[in-house]
Amino acid sequence: VYKRQLYTNTEIDNLLFEYEDEAYVDNWKFAATINLDVNMDDYQFVLSDNEITINELLLKTEGEVKIADTSYYLDLSFEAPKLDLRQLISLTPPSYSSDLEGYTFGGKSVLKAWVKGKYSDYTYPLFALDMSVSKGSFHYSELPKSVEDVEIELHVESPDPIDLDKMWIDMSKLTMNIGANPISMGFSLNQPMSTMDFKSRLSASIDFETLKDVFPPETYSIHKGSIKANLQAEGSLSEIEQENYDNLNASGRLQVLEMDYSNVVSIPKALLTFEMDKVSLESFEAKIGKSDISASGGLENFIPYALYDKELSGELNLRSNFLDINEMTELLMEDSAEATEEMVENDTKNSESADQVQTAEDTLSEIFPKNINFNLRTGVNELVYDDIHLKEFKGDMELEKGILTISSCSAKALNGEMNMSGVLDESISGKPIAAFVFKVKNMDIKKSAD
Repeated sequence: VYKRQLYTNTEIDNLLFEYEDEAYVDNWKFAATINLDVNMDDYQFVLSDNEITINELLLKTEGEVKIADTSYYLDLSFEAPKLDLRQLISLTPPSYSSDLEGYTFGGKSVLKAWVKGKYSDYTYPLFALDMSVSKGSFHYSELPKSVEDVEIELHVESPDPIDLDKMWIDMSKLTMNIGANPISMGFSLNQPMSTMDFKSRLSASIDFETLKDVFPPETYSIHKGSIKANLQAEGSLSEIEQENYDNLNASGRLQVLEMDYSNVVSIPKALLTFEMDKVSLESFEAKIGKSDISASGGLENFIPYALYDKELSGELNLRSNFLDINEMTELLMEDSAEATEEMVENDTKNSESADQVQTAEDTLSEIFPKNINFNLRTGVNELVYDDIHLKEFKGDMELEKGILTISSCSAKALNGEMNMSGVLDESISGKPIAAFVFKVKNMDIKKSAD
């Protein structure tokens, strides 16, 4: 019998894994010390006392591999002997894990996995993974409060050697307390190769102003306001892709209060309720500069829009006491430009930056997205656009496939009255077309010249 012992050391400074132009692993560090007892007569490799390190995660592995003419036989086990939250966070995307300095981590964590069976053109080895975190916490040294009560329960299993569609994923628990802000969620997925049946839930209550006691302020973008969410969804991703919502069950509510969404947009109040594929906007108030907006109504096809960028349709009632289109446009353009500049500064070496910057520029140039179809009923007490000042502006508008159709619009201006209808067509990129008909009555022409 020809037997030998083989000792190997492997190091990779930048591990990248892409599939269909999507990067699932990027800039990972990998190291492995593998000790093998090799039986070349039977093509059997026995592993013992081996270590694999992925970023900061240390795995111990043992077992055996047998090689046949057309298949492999695997019997391997993996365990993380000293697992903590720091090691787990090191496996998340760089935007979350790039800077762990200054944080201390606590709690008990377990990670175990096994792979057993034959791998060939027609069969797959069985495998399972269990991960748990109990009483987890992490704390930034320069701030007074911590993320505590981190609890995670995750199980992944593939029980069939032929059909990978019988694999299932169950994250039955993911809870934490960020300062005094509780978050609880869960997720499961069955039949991942076909119908992708899922269940998910989210419950959260967050006061953004208190996050400054937990995280450095540069690590999050919203610094004022609160949000309360209680959401559930159950269905099939494949049916959602086909726009079949009969078996979709979604419900819950989302409430926002006194939120500064960006440098120029604040949301004093918003309440949304979810049922099946419909979203009811019970109330919504926003401030952009000196302008105020309030809205109510309903949206349909919300989940395909959020997941797959498909068409979103709805009916909205829009009201405002004062609307300055000039100031709003300028402020939103400046805010988007600042966000784009910050994006580049934060990641000038990341190839995604160019794509994100281009996306931001495309958003600025497209006023009316072609996948949003709205019927709008508007009422504005005072409206400013260019050098035109209108009062008691009201009317109906329809936005469909990048075309805004205005009908039955009326307003008071220059001591007189005006009616307007027409079309603003942006359906052809870079070639907007405007056609409007105005009817005026008793206008003070001399005042317009002044």
